[in-house]
Parts: sequence; structure tokens; C-alpha cells
Amino acid sequence: MDIAGSISRFIHDRAGNFGMITAILAPVLLGVAGISIDITRAVQIRAEMQAVADAAVLAAATSLSNKDDFTEAKAKELVKTFYASQIIQIYKIGKETDEQLLAQVKAIKDATNVTVLTKPNGAKGKLYDVIIDSSYVMPVNSLTALVTGPSITLGTRSASYSATESQNALSMFLILDQSGSMGYNTNTVECIRNNYYGNCAAYGYVKKMDALKSAVASLLQVIEEADPEHIYARLGAVSYNEKMQSPTGMAWGTSAVEKYTKALNANGWTNSGEATALAYNTLAPTGANSENAFHKAKNDQTPSKFIILMTDGKNENGNGALLSADNKTKAACDLARKDSSNRIIVYSVAFMAPPEGQNLLKYCATTSSHYFNADNSAELIAAFKAIGQEAAKGMTRLTQ
Repeated sequence: MDIAGSISRFIHDRAGNFGMITAILAPVLLGVAGISIDITRAVQIRAEMQAVADAAVLAAATSLSNKDDFTEAKAKELVKTFYASQIIQIYKIGKETDEQLLAQVKAIKDATNVTVLTKPNGAKGKLYDVIIDSSYVMPVNSLTALVTGPSITLGTRSASYSATESQNALSMFLILDQSGSMGYNTNTVECIRNNYYGNCAAYGYVKKMDALKSAVASLLQVIEEADPEHIYARLGAVSYNEKMQSPTGMAWGTSAVEKYTKALNANGWTNSGEATALAYNTLAPTGANSENAFHKAKNDQTPSKFIILMTDGKNENGNGALLSADNKTKAACDLARKDSSNRIIVYSVAFMAPPEGQNLLKYCATTSSHYFNADNSAELIAAFKAIGQEAAKGMTRLTQ
């Protein structure tokens, strides 16, 4: 027998090589396919877990800030129950009994850790951080198990932040036109009642000044409802005709501005320059005895600052237009617009005003959305109310 020749022929024989290669690679290819399926499933489950966790903590944080009797313990239970009840819909295969589902829900809740951190927010408020940490042990197929073991653990974490206060601290200064034209009639008709039952004895037109007083009252009501204990809002006001009138200084709450506005009477010409300069110079300082200092001592916040400039006419005296008053008004508005450190927002409201007055107020408004043009009493009241609502915003946001 030629042993050496037989060995040589065996080595060089190619018959059956494909079958051998297939036998060697088949388990590898199947393993890759199995791992790909598990990876895809893991990514999908992880995304669903994150979405549910985000919703759970946001619901709890919102409840903490909006409900006086909602405790930290209730917040934790809400997060766990909400999370588990939603996650079980992802895990279940549809053949579990009620008892098995309840047991799985309990297991998910036990594997979920919820933390609630409470911090002071100024003088009276609270800040809440609600945080969830949870995991899920996902079984894998036998081929993936050769690499990872019988299961892989998927984790998720989410946090939500909220505050109990419905507004940030603010300082607001009103500039109100009390020139003679404010004594004119609007185009709004009101009923003049003659008895308790509300029968109308006559009808009459609403005066511009009365409409202004109602509009300011609507703004003050919004501020009062947002800050009933007078901890976060400081207000002041000044009126003007041909010259600036004595102002009411900045004070906590709305009562001083309410009293000041009720006492206004229409007379004289129009000059908004000095009054607008006073408003800026009242809000702008940042040192001792400034609005920043008053708020720091009272509520430990840096206030948002607002000027509200209102007119029904144009700057003029008996001899014609007052360009100097326009220029002084614009200069004060320019200072407010450029003063980024103070964040002073200028709202302007033209009330049945001529084009000259409208153009001045459009110039002064911080942006076009801060300018209002009211053609009647209802629009004036709505403008002032909208300004009040914008100044007293609430917030809840998600923080990952």
C-alpha cells in the first residue's frame, strides 16, 4: 500500500469542503441572528421604559406643586403604581392569570426606587425633584445566552422638577395718561341702573378714564390672585398730563396702585417723557435700596421687571406736538431695551390713540407682541388683563 500517496490524495481532495464550512459556520450565523433579535427587543423595551418613567415622575411632580394635601409618600406611590401598571403592558404575553399579573406588578414596584427631594423656593414656596430608578431583567434566547448569560438587565432613570409658586417675583411700574382727552367718551355704552333689581334708568357712554380704571383693576386682580400674601409682587405707578404728576412709590401688593388709579382725573395736555424716565430709573438700579435688594430680602429671588406705558393721544401742548417729550420717552425705552442685566420688559397700550401716539408706543414696546392697540373699553381691559397674566406665569418642566 502506498501510504504516503493516500495521505497526499486525502489532503488535496476538495470534495465535501462546503458541507464542512457550513457545519462550522451555521451555529455562528444562528448566534448572530439570535443576538440581533434580542438587541432589537432590548432597545425597544428600554425606550418604552423611559417614556413611561418620564410620564410617571412628571405626573407626581405636577401633583406635588398643585395639590396642598399631596405628600411625598403619595408622590412615591403614584410613581410606582403608574410605572408598574404601564410597564406590565409591555412585559405580559397575554396568557397570564390575574394573580400572575398582580404578582408581576408587585415585583416591578419592588424593583422601582423613587426619590422625592424638597427644597425651599423663596419665602413660602417649595421646589420638588422627583426621581425614578428602575430595572428589568430581560430573558434572552439560548444563543445570546452563550455571550450574555441567561438574561440582560435594562435600567432606566428619569427626573421631573416642579415648584409650588404660580409666579416668579416681579416689579411693575405703570405709566398712566390722565390728560384731558381721557375725559372723553368711548364708543362703549353702559346701563345706568336706578334700583336694586337692576333696571336701567338710562344708557350712557363709558368715559375713557373709567375704562382705564377698570382695565388697571383687571390687571391688579390677576396679580393679587397670584400673590395674595404680597410676598412676590411690588408695584408702583405714575400719571401724566402736560407734566408728570406725583407718583405712588413701589410697594408690596396692589393696594397702593389701586388707590392711586381710582383717584385719577382727566385734565391738561400730554407729555409722557418725564414719567417714562421715572419708571426706568425706578426699576433699573441694582444696589442697596433697589428692587433687586427688596426682593432678595423678602423672597430671595431676582425679580422680572415690567413697565406698562399707556396713552390715548400724542405728546402735545397748546402750541402743537412735543417732539422733546417723544424723544425723552424713546430714550427711556431705549435704555430699558438695552439693559440686559435688568431684563426690563416694556408693554405699551394705545387706547383709541391717533397714529402719532400709536407709533410712539410701538417704538417703546420691547417687541411687537408687547404692544396693544385698544379701540374700545373691552379691548383695553383685555389688554391689561393679558399683561397681568403674562407677568404671573407658572411652570413645570421635565429634566432628564
